[in-house]
Amino acid sequence: MEFRDDYGIPLGQAMHFADIKHLLNPKSAHNETWENIFSNSNEELDYEKLYHFYQDLLSLIQDLPFIIQVTGYRWNPSHHIRSVSSTYRKHHIYYHPYIAFREHLNLMSYYLLDLHHTEKKRRKKITKLRYDGDIGLGERDDIKEAYHHSITLGTRHFRPQTVTELFDEIRFIGKNEVAKNNTITHAGCEIVDFVTTICARDLWQVETEKILLKFPDSKVIDPLPTIRSKILHSQKIDDVLF
Repeated sequence: MEFRDDYGIPLGQAMHFADIKHLLNPKSAHNETWENIFSNSNEELDYEKLYHFYQDLLSLIQDLPFIIQVTGYRWNPSHHIRSVSSTYRKHHIYYHPYIAFREHLNLMSYYLLDLHHTEKKRRKKITKLRYDGDIGLGERDDIKEAYHHSITLGTRHFRPQTVTELFDEIRFIGKNEVAKNNTITHAGCEIVDFVTTICARDLWQVETEKILLKFPDSKVIDPLPTIRSKILHSQKIDDVLF
């Protein structure tokens, strides 16, 4: 919240990093709200302010005590199982968000169980999951189903009783809940919003040139080293090939 205040981002204004990054491209359509926030007294874009914004953001990420775990799921809509009628897909198969999230819960279970064993003399802690997604998120049902199946049936490697001990609940945080007031804030979801695309591009090595933050005055910021330093585990999973 202090970081937001330093840059004059008002309460209730969620940081959409795609919109902020578009300010660095004169050819992109700019969001008027972010234009106003990052404009100087002459109503011109203040690239120096933008430069310090990203530098401070990366310093914040570097200093905060958290880790990143990444699950990448490669799927192909042309595979036979996904190319049949939409009615067939809806009623008979799981969509890729379900598979990806269940695999991610499997990875998280490994990390949390190991953490519990390391701190075996302390009281066990239980994890509350927060998912960055508005009420209109199309994958919401898939994510909820993956979570409930994991705690009732287990994950690929872990039995249900173990998963139940590790996870307490899942809740979806909408953009309208982020930075809504100074008492309760889900601004951490905004940090997640910043790191996910960088992690995905690095994991799959696609469009990696877009990771760099390029400024008109030839200054460049590479956020990848900071993000990589926080990654504890990462995994890549392939979809079926039939």
